[in-house]
Amino acid sequence: MAFWVESGYQLSRGVVAARRVVRFLRLAPLEDTGTRDAPAEPSVLHDPESGVRVLPGRLTALAGASPADTATVIDRLGRYTPSTATWGGFRWTRSR
Repeated sequence: MAFWVESGYQLSRGVVAARRVVRFLRLAPLEDTGTRDAPAEPSVLHDPESGVRVLPGRLTALAGASPADTATVIDRLGRYTPSTATWGGFRWTRSR
């Protein structure tokens, strides 16, 4: 009996996870009309709001008081939210 209960539990978790993956894969990328050429050489990625500098060729890890704070910095650096981040000295934003 315990086996069947555990199997049902694992199956329901698998279905929920599969639905999340399918929903994620169906997302369409946002239109980005503000693209520009990448810098000619490896360049620093900088977020002036937090002071974080990601040096080229280095592994950078962020640690903060709350995971939400570090996620916010990563969202700005990755252009998921509007920001004043720069890449190679050029503004690294998404046009709206």
